[in-house]
Amino acid sequence: ALWGLHCAIFRATYSGWYLGGAAVGLGVLTKLSILMLPFFAGITFLGFTFIHQHYRKHLTSPHLWLSIFLMFACMSPLIIWNYQHDWLMFKHDAAHVGNTGFNLTVFGEFIGGQFLIISPIIFITVMEAFKHILSKRHDTAFLAWFSLLVGLFFIYKAAGGKIQINWAAPLYLSLIILWGNKFVSSGKIYNAVISTGAIIAALLIILSFFPNLMGITEAKGPF
Repeated sequence: ALWGLHCAIFRATYSGWYLGGAAVGLGVLTKLSILMLPFFAGITFLGFTFIHQHYRKHLTSPHLWLSIFLMFACMSPLIIWNYQHDWLMFKHDAAHVGNTGFNLTVFGEFIGGQFLIISPIIFITVMEAFKHILSKRHDTAFLAWFSLLVGLFFIYKAAGGKIQINWAAPLYLSLIILWGNKFVSSGKIYNAVISTGAIIAALLIILSFFPNLMGITEAKGPF
């Protein structure tokens, strides 16, 4: 979906709109939270049209609006099922969006969990990707701003409400794209450090799903 939006907005490839719409529509059939992508990408895109006038042409493009129709067409089985069952899934997920008041414990567990689950090394270097919000490359800045909005949403959610460590996974999809560019253009020492962090992250993820390897019972596991 992100690739489709990139092609549509920054390469003027009309098929990108349909790729993005179909990817989101089909993705919703497996995980409703994928709707965060068009929501935050839409906000970012509107911001770009306000700052950079030449992107406003996309707002009147029939391909944009047809891709939205395609998205809803792909997710129509989910919409129909929810309509028949009093919008059960939508109500369930809507309850996850709210904030019930600041909770330092939950907030600390979430931020600390992100720091540990992908390893401190990867966490710090991936967070560095936010500096691209000032990039002169519009496609790079778009990804950085999109990531920032998603990140702020999860920080807001973690500050007051139920949240699991793995819920922030969508944030890293765009950040990894930004971070990967630096990885391939950096020196051997930097890449060696990052590779070490990636190995540590992989081990942490394995242990989180199979805590019995460390003698931890499933009842005490992080998920």
